Amino acid sequence: QGLNFIDNKKRDCVEDVSRLKWDFRLHDTTCMLCQGDRGAFHQCRADGCKNWLHITCARSFGQCEVIHGENCHGGVEYNPWSLLCPEHSNVENPPKDCSSLEQLMM
Repeated sequence: QGLNFIDNKKRDCVEDVSRLKWDFRLHDTTCMLCQGDRGAFHQCRADGCKNWLHITCARSFGQCEVIHGENCHGGVEYNPWSLLCPEHSNVENPPKDCSSLEQLMM
C-alpha cells in the first residue's frame, strides 16, 4: 500500500492513482472514520481487519498508529506507509488538537 515513485532516484513524481481510486469506488470502499467514499484509502495492517481509512483522517483523528515511509533516520523498512485503525492502535498520548469523528464527517 502507499504510493510508488516513478523513479526512485527522483522522488518528485509518484505513480498515477486514478485506477486505484476507481477500484475503491467499484468496491464501495469507505473510510471507517469519516464514512467518505472518495479518494484513496489504506487498509488497517492488523491481520484480518477489514477497516479502510483515508490517511488524512487517520492522522487527524490522532487515535491511529501511522507509519510513514521515512523518518529522521531514513527509510522505514518494517511496514512502510501503513497504519492501524483505532480498534488495533495503542496510542497512549494523542495530540490535544485531534479532530473528533463528528468533525471528520463534516
